[in-house]
Amino acid sequence: MKKDLPIFIVEDDPPVNTMLCMYLEKQGFSKVKGFFSSEEMLPELPKGNVIIIQDYDLPGMNGLETIRQTKSTHPQTDFIFLSGQKSIEIAIDALKCGAFDYIVKDSFAKENVLNKINNLMRIKSLEKDHHRFKNSLIIFLSLLFISWLIFLLHLILP
Repeated sequence: MKKDLPIFIVEDDPPVNTMLCMYLEKQGFSKVKGFFSSEEMLPELPKGNVIIIQDYDLPGMNGLETIRQTKSTHPQTDFIFLSGQKSIEIAIDALKCGAFDYIVKDSFAKENVLNKINNLMRIKSLEKDHHRFKNSLIIFLSLLFISWLIFLLHLILP
């Protein structure tokens, strides 16, 4: 699996931000970038796919505001929330807004983040394969139809 998809870490706690960036880089991800606020991250959003590991409780714009704003301009962006907030309501709101998952910060958080990123990348790969298969099937069926049409015309016309 290619690991060159941009991953943005939006976390206001410097040690956690640095630890996550370093951990993901050690796991082979080549485009990991840390931010300390959503306001700092938003202008850096590239066109195309990006995974954002988003803290919920940040100074300024919180995680839900960030996902709503980002999804309106960059709908292909994927969010994984990583937060100390253990509120089920916040987790449900994040998922309703389009987050892929919600992880509570604990001793397994970095491994859980890695697993969620890998799962998300597998899903994206399967979606791409499904799209290619569907397009190939349409082309095949179109060619088959044209071949049958030519065959029938050849039988009818002398």
